[in-house]
Amino acid sequence: MNTYKLPSEFDQLEPVLLPKQTTVFSTGDKCQLFVFVVSGIIRVDLASESGSNLLLYRIKPNDTCVLTTSCLMSGDQYSAEATVEEDATVLTMPAAQFFASIEQSNQFRKFVFSSFSQRLTALMAKVDEIAFRSIEHRLASSLLHYGNAENTAVITHELLAADIGSAREVVSRKLSQWDSENLITRGRGEIHLLAIDRLKAIAKDGQRS
Repeated sequence: MNTYKLPSEFDQLEPVLLPKQTTVFSTGDKCQLFVFVVSGIIRVDLASESGSNLLLYRIKPNDTCVLTTSCLMSGDQYSAEATVEEDATVLTMPAAQFFASIEQSNQFRKFVFSSFSQRLTALMAKVDEIAFRSIEHRLASSLLHYGNAENTAVITHELLAADIGSAREVVSRKLSQWDSENLITRGRGEIHLLAIDRLKAIAKDGQRS
C-alpha cells in the first residue's frame, strides 16, 4: 500500500462508484483513464484462449493499476480484464490530463512511478508464488483470504483455480482430500473452514506435498 502523500492533482477528480462485479476494462480495450482506488477491491485476471482465468493481482485502497499505467505509457491495448471484487470508489484521470501532469508535476510523476514500482514488485511476487510454491500453499492461502467471520469462504472452484494459477480439476481434487481430512467441508458456492490452524500452517509451508 502506498504511504506517501497523494498528489494535489487528485483533489480535482470526482469519485466514481463501481458496484461489485462491474467490468472496469477487458482484454483488447484501449486505455483511456488512469485509475486510483480509494476504497474497495478490483481484481485483474489474465484470460486464456481456453476460457480459464489467472488472477494477476488485486488493486486495493490507495493502489493504482500497473497494467493501466503500462498501457497508458506504451499506447498498448489491455491484455487482461479487471472486475470489481468488492464495491469500489475510484478516481479516474483522462489520458491527456495524465500525460500533462506527468510532464508538469514532479510530485505526480514521482507518485506514478513509485506506485508502478510497488505494483510491479507485487506482480513478480505472484509469479514467484505460482512458479515455486506448492498447490497446497496457494490454495490454503486463498481459502484463508476469502474466509469471513464465520470461517466460511463464499467462493467457487473456478475462481479458486484462477486465484492460484491451477486447473479447476486440480482444485476440486485437493478440496475433496481436505474434506476427507476434516480441514474443510464443502457446500454449494461456499467452503467451511474447519481447521484454521492447520490451514494457516499449510499456507505458511509452501513445500507441503
